[in-house]
Amino acid sequence: MSVHGKENFEAHIYLDHHYAPVQWNIVRGAFCSPSCLEESKTHGLLSISMASMLSNETSDRLVSEMWLEELRREHYPENVSRLSGIFVFDDLDSLAQLWENNNWGEHFQDEYLADVGVSADRSSRVDSNWIADIIGNDGKLLNGWEGAAHNYWQGVPYPNKHPVWERIVEGHITVWSMDSKQEALKDIEAIWPQSLNILRYAVLCAGYGSLDGQTFPIVLTKEDRIELVYCLRLVQRGDHAFIDSLNEFVETNPHLNCGIHCEGEESMPDLRGYSRVITPESAGGFGDFVKHILEMKKEYLQNTDI
Repeated sequence: MSVHGKENFEAHIYLDHHYAPVQWNIVRGAFCSPSCLEESKTHGLLSISMASMLSNETSDRLVSEMWLEELRREHYPENVSRLSGIFVFDDLDSLAQLWENNNWGEHFQDEYLADVGVSADRSSRVDSNWIADIIGNDGKLLNGWEGAAHNYWQGVPYPNKHPVWERIVEGHITVWSMDSKQEALKDIEAIWPQSLNILRYAVLCAGYGSLDGQTFPIVLTKEDRIELVYCLRLVQRGDHAFIDSLNEFVETNPHLNCGIHCEGEESMPDLRGYSRVITPESAGGFGDFVKHILEMKKEYLQNTDI
């Protein structure tokens, strides 16, 4: 089932507050899907989950997700993509099922569960039980995966099992869990102590309603490689009129002012350690994946006479 149009609701989300690019957004207190940014029309903005697939040892899960995405685009374009959407749980019974039978691994750990507010532009509700019939534990597609994928994208409940409903959202997330924020802030203070003034700016932007101050993964397709880089959005920081308006907002809403700050010379958070370059020679199956992507780009440029 897909929902179009503005919708606000409470939900839970798994946020890895030991992964610095995610931690930054947690402390900021709010983040959004790439679809909310004007830059998404001209830049290859990704969701954090998609970026993590590019950081895996092998390309198997990524390739499987790409096929699942291709099926969605062809048959269910009204549904939100798994590659760019944000996964949340708005059904407590489903969350309870996940707690009892959680074998998802990765960042789906109890300590990473956070309470959030969701402001969705559109969303899709699907039963995640179907994924076990689509993608195996090794990340590869299973035999007969297409039938399960159709049921998944149609929002059909899995037979003879309690459904584990998840919402794939395009929109904005507000982090309510103070424990998550405090845990994330501890690491940010240790990793980037001279970036705390920039983090304070990010927090104030979230309260003000600006999209500035978020981290986003971007995929860049070059002539002979694919680069995954993390960027910090600071579009409005040099806009004096915006800064004046932001300061006025803080003065009239002092409760939104946070105590995050640093003394001395400030520096940008160094996100380079979370970047990755993938070439046709890369191991783990990524080389073949890159060759395929670069060939597709070459054909596109030839067909469009660019």
